[in-house]
Amino acid sequence: MFLRHRAHPGSLAVALGALVLIVAASTACRREVAAVGRAGGEKQVATRSVAVPVEGMICQICAGRVKSALKAVHGVADVEVSLEKRHAVIQYEDGQVTPDQLVRAIRDLGYRTGAPTSASR
Repeated sequence: MFLRHRAHPGSLAVALGALVLIVAASTACRREVAAVGRAGGEKQVATRSVAVPVEGMICQICAGRVKSALKAVHGVADVEVSLEKRHAVIQYEDGQVTPDQLVRAIRDLGYRTGAPTSASR
């Protein structure tokens, strides 16, 4: 047996009024957060990009292993690995990780690396 709930005529208006207040408050919060971000309230992190030649990758699985290993390094923001160009371009947070640590992460997988060079993204 199903029970039916009968709403009072004014309860719909109260519910709609509460919904309007929630939406208005949510919109105001988003504006405030955006204003704080524009005012510099968010901490800006300096990032750098480095290209590292990688020898020994022979398939997309190899490239995926390199990418996963680099993304697991604390401070790495983004990684692009190119099997065709035989290099990895890594964007990382300055001060959190060094290019030498990135090279070590690749070498720990068994691949050979060349000297890291500054890269533009």
